[in-house]
Amino acid sequence: MDLVVKLTFPLGYHSYQMRYVTNLSYTLMTPLEEFTREETLSFGRVTNFLCFQTLAEKLWTPFRMICFNPLISLGVLILIYIIFTIFFLPLWILSFIITSYGSFIIFLLLFHYLIIYIIRLIAFPGCNQSTQKQLAQDFWKRILSFLENIAMHSNQYSSTMLLIANGQLPIQEIYTNMQELQKILMMIEYLPNMMNYLQDTIDYCKAEKELNYLEIKLLNDFITQLEQYYQSFHYLYHFLNEEFYHISSHSITTQQNHHHHQQKNQRLLLTHASKCLKASENIRVLTQTLLPESNGGNGGDSSDHGEDGESSNQNNLGISQLLKLFCSFREKINSFEHITFPYMRAILTHRYGAKNYWIKGSNGNRIDGVYINAMKALELQKQPPKRPSPTSSNSPVHNASSNNGLHPESFQKASSTSTSSQGKGLSIQVPGSSIDQKSTFPESQGLVLFCNPNAAYYETISQQEFEKSWLGYYINLGYDVFFYNYPGYGRSTGSPSPTVLQADGQAVIDFLRNEFPHLETKIIVHGESIGGLVACSIAANNNNRIAALVCDRTFASLDATASRLMGSWAGNFMKFGAFWNTNVVNNYLKANCPKIVLQV
Repeated sequence: MDLVVKLTFPLGYHSYQMRYVTNLSYTLMTPLEEFTREETLSFGRVTNFLCFQTLAEKLWTPFRMICFNPLISLGVLILIYIIFTIFFLPLWILSFIITSYGSFIIFLLLFHYLIIYIIRLIAFPGCNQSTQKQLAQDFWKRILSFLENIAMHSNQYSSTMLLIANGQLPIQEIYTNMQELQKILMMIEYLPNMMNYLQDTIDYCKAEKELNYLEIKLLNDFITQLEQYYQSFHYLYHFLNEEFYHISSHSITTQQNHHHHQQKNQRLLLTHASKCLKASENIRVLTQTLLPESNGGNGGDSSDHGEDGESSNQNNLGISQLLKLFCSFREKINSFEHITFPYMRAILTHRYGAKNYWIKGSNGNRIDGVYINAMKALELQKQPPKRPSPTSSNSPVHNASSNNGLHPESFQKASSTSTSSQGKGLSIQVPGSSIDQKSTFPESQGLVLFCNPNAAYYETISQQEFEKSWLGYYINLGYDVFFYNYPGYGRSTGSPSPTVLQADGQAVIDFLRNEFPHLETKIIVHGESIGGLVACSIAANNNNRIAALVCDRTFASLDATASRLMGSWAGNFMKFGAFWNTNVVNNYLKANCPKIVLQV
């Protein structure tokens, strides 16, 4: 016996009708009887029973369509059979050609290559893309943390200046907070360099077509925000020095003139402080949005900043636009590895005058390297850092209109020309930019070929403190330095192995002799960690042509290192799994040049 029950009851703001057909059984009669009593608890139970959804209804839409539509299920099943047949058919035909023994041999070969692949990832982690992405992410975090720290200090200072401009704090607080402003200006002196590095990064990405138009535009917007922030605080600094000049001078004799001058300065201070606060807030939102671990949506609330509602609304409008742009930017560039390495190469170019070279490797691969001239790098290092200087009484800031804000005709600082949204017109000077790239320098004392550790790239030299790095050590002694990336590292092509590294090292030393013949007998080979494997091989194969060999915390062999760190099984696995010849001691003994061993 069948029973048709039509239910009509309100749920929320809608009325739902449900039709339920079932057999009269004991299990169904119980909830229906409870429903007829119209008790609240029973009504809820029956509602849950009738509205119950299966797990299939909660699947992703394509899977849900497959589960509920028989025609789609049949079509997907036929497609799976076709794909399986396409992949299985060649193997089925191959089974008639290759015997079972041949299949076993193929399996062993594939297993051997798998072991070599695993050993290569362990011995040469720098060739792994995840290592490069992690390095890029950590570097970008440090940059944004630096900007966030600046924004935090400048935000607090700008808020204090707004309170002074509105008369809520005495004007003497300007004197009290002048040291804080000087601290902020010292922190932002790196921004002109950062903007130049970013501009070089954009130019490189344009040439290599690694970023699309939207991403390049967003990077240009990034530069524009940094430049506006930099200029706004220098303008404020110049204005406050003008204020000090007039307060300390005796030219204001009457109380009326003094009061008029103070009101004018308060209006100008309000204008400058508002611009600084807005610029600081934009930088704060920018950093929170671009952080790799940030949500991207929690940095746009700026309602707790600003004193008047109009300024707050204007700030919120600009910040919301920034938030929208840079949320899209963060989705487009994963971990920023596309811009981090060009950025670091730009640092080497501007800071040390590095010149890029491409070398043909032993297997036809391309080796990416940089050459740093000692005399040129020293000249760049000797240039004094730029610091903000007080403006004189005839500063263009003094002639600015109080209604329209500051519009100086000239600005004697590093940043003088605003950047357009397309990244054109950037004329920020950085240390060393005035040096002619074609200038001749005194002859160097020699040339150092530096062989990196197994997880290092030459780009990371830009992050080392100059005076505490090997680069600074050799440059101060007057030695040129050449760095390069191993095959599979950075932009270098190929796949790393001890044999390939040694052969490519010989290709690099041959290139340096041809490119710099006056330094042919003055080449020092410095190998750090696994770089000692390459350095010893070069020294052994070029007797009487290497000035010195430096083994910096290197090892006797890879399998001996694995045995010492993880046990004998790891050494045997490394030795017999890949069949690599990594005996560094033999090559070290064969070299007849002066040798230095550095161990910690």
